[in-house]
Amino acid sequence: MLDSGQRHDQDADAESQRETMPRLMVGSVVGLAGKVAVVEARTGHVCWMRRTGRIHEALALDGHAAYLAPGGSFALQQRLQRAESDSAEWHRVAAQLDTPTQLEARWASDGALIWTHVHPLVTGQMHVEVDSGVVIAANPRHFKEGAPDIQAFDAASGSPLWTLGTLGQLGSHEDDAQLIRVCGGRVYTQLTASREQITVFDIHSGRQLWERPFNDYWVFSPSGALIGEQRYDDAHPRVTIIDAHNGSEISSFPTDGVIRHLTDNGIAYVDGNTYEDATWIAALDARTGEERWRTHDAPHDHLALDGAVLSFSRVIPEKGYVEIGALDTATGERLWQWHSPDSLGELLRLWGLRHTPLMIWESAKRMATVLETIFRQEHFITQALRGRHVRGRKPSPRRQALRHEFHHGQWRRPWRLHGSNNANWLAARWGIVFLGTWLGLFALDAATGRLLWHALPTIDLSYINPALAP
Repeated sequence: MLDSGQRHDQDADAESQRETMPRLMVGSVVGLAGKVAVVEARTGHVCWMRRTGRIHEALALDGHAAYLAPGGSFALQQRLQRAESDSAEWHRVAAQLDTPTQLEARWASDGALIWTHVHPLVTGQMHVEVDSGVVIAANPRHFKEGAPDIQAFDAASGSPLWTLGTLGQLGSHEDDAQLIRVCGGRVYTQLTASREQITVFDIHSGRQLWERPFNDYWVFSPSGALIGEQRYDDAHPRVTIIDAHNGSEISSFPTDGVIRHLTDNGIAYVDGNTYEDATWIAALDARTGEERWRTHDAPHDHLALDGAVLSFSRVIPEKGYVEIGALDTATGERLWQWHSPDSLGELLRLWGLRHTPLMIWESAKRMATVLETIFRQEHFITQALRGRHVRGRKPSPRRQALRHEFHHGQWRRPWRLHGSNNANWLAARWGIVFLGTWLGLFALDAATGRLLWHALPTIDLSYINPALAP
């Protein structure tokens, strides 16, 4: 028999394993959902899920907790868009949206609240990252005098550690580029509107470590020790390898592609991708630029690296599915290929009896949403009919939109994925390849391509990149 001390030790070990279990944090921004969820990476078990009804900029996760700072309400955002500009209604809704943002920390295992922090001058969604026991929250787009651009917190207690900048030092970012990067115990950010300089800070103290001119694109090795910088500033594009400890250049070499991944032992994975034309992927020695292998047999939108496997994915719009493949990182040889469901029968087999009623319900809701939009928003009808020519007597726009939805609506082909290459994401870790789509989350064995599990089948996970930990 076990005595109380042994039983306590076993319980503590089990709790420690639960806390450090590999997990993903995923989110949805579609409709009024604003959902976030944490999923066990090896089993697909959903640890918890919350419907916030709010906009999410970024998700952060470590071995113990999930961190998020959602912005304004979807419903209020829609009311603001419908209200006449500068009307009393517009100002009333804008005032409701102009409320301080709450940064939350929740246990990764069950979603229970650990701590919160509210800065009275910070509004809107924040970009949140976590590394080395410190949470970094950036406030890039909602400026008030005295509001900090970057805040740092102790991940365990939520105690503020340091702040940086006031009144928009992060500059005006008009695209979706990452506003800060946190890696290897360092915070990387651009403090000028021109975005020509990058400044690096120690994550624990906020002390400036180094700065250097910033070019077009950076990638980090897994430990954060190396940085791969893409340069397009002349007729001869180059990749420069930088020592993350001091910002010094280690090497530089020309390339006709773009660096996508960099390993700690100095292998750079570069690709050429013009979408319409043939694409290629190559592995290069990052210190000499010597090419180790190159393949032209892997058309792709995204790449994900995990140890000895380089996975890739692409949307096949005419077929309505995502195709995933994998290459051996040592030789570039194809290992396997898989694609998401491409028929109703395949989707039903995947979902089984338990999820099929959910699929029917979700399809009905999607059709109801589209019909409501057709009847209420005239601009939708205009967009749906743009470029279409009808001979003879032209039916009413509403009737045309209804007919188009009935014959070609998404509800008729629930397996069909969005055709945009940025509407799906790919990630890889722990020997597993993860694909996020509007049909939820798929997990495949990185060595064989075997489907391991499918989770959150009725949640649209497009557009928000996941957080993986530890």
